[in-house]
Amino acid sequence: RPLPVQLASLRLYDLRHDCPTHAGVLLLSERPTHWLAGAYVQFVRFGGTESTSPVVDEKRVEGDLATLLQRLDMLLDVTLRQRPILVTNLREEMRVDYPKPAVRELVLNAIMHRDYQSAAPTRFFWFDDRIEIHSPGGLYGAVSAENFPHQTDYRNPLVAEVMRTLGYANRFGVGVQRAQEAMRLNGNPPVEFAFDPHGVRVILRAVTS
Repeated sequence: RPLPVQLASLRLYDLRHDCPTHAGVLLLSERPTHWLAGAYVQFVRFGGTESTSPVVDEKRVEGDLATLLQRLDMLLDVTLRQRPILVTNLREEMRVDYPKPAVRELVLNAIMHRDYQSAAPTRFFWFDDRIEIHSPGGLYGAVSAENFPHQTDYRNPLVAEVMRTLGYANRFGVGVQRAQEAMRLNGNPPVEFAFDPHGVRVILRAVTS
C-alpha cells in the first residue's frame, strides 16, 4: 500500500485532507512546533516563590513525542536531587522535596491531555516552595471538577495509547491517585488542582519539615 494509506491505517494521516493528523505531527515530525506551536514543555526554575522572582534556570523541552518524553525524564533526574536532613545530632536522612513518581506522572498527564490546538506550551514552573504544572485546555468530555480524578476521558486517545506503549503511562486511569499516594508517603501535602475553561493548573507543595 502507498505510505499515506499505511499511515492513515494508524490514524497518523488524513487521506481526505492529504496531510498528517495532529498525532502524526507529534509522533513523526522532527520539530512538531513548526505545525503545532504549543507542542513543547517550558521549564522555569525560579529563585523565590513568585513568578517575578529571579529565573535560576530555563529550558525548552521539545522534539517528537518520544524524544520529548526522554528529555523530560533526564531533566527530572537532574532536578530532583536528594538532600540531607538532620534527624539527630549523629544521624542524617536523605530526603527529596518532591517524589519523582508524582512529578513525572503529573507532567506526563499534562502532555497527554492538553489541547494541542492551543499555541501555549505545557508549563512546568518550579518555585522555592512548590511546583506548578499548567496544561492548556480545560477538562474534557465526561470529566468534570466534581468527578475528577475518578472519571477518565481522552482528548488525545492516540497520544495516550502511544505513551502507554512506550511505558510512560499506565492503562488504568489511576495516575493522579498514584501521584497523591507518592506525595503522601514522602510527607508532602496533597496535590492541588484548579480548573477553568482554558486550562488545568496542578500544584505540588514541598515537604514542610
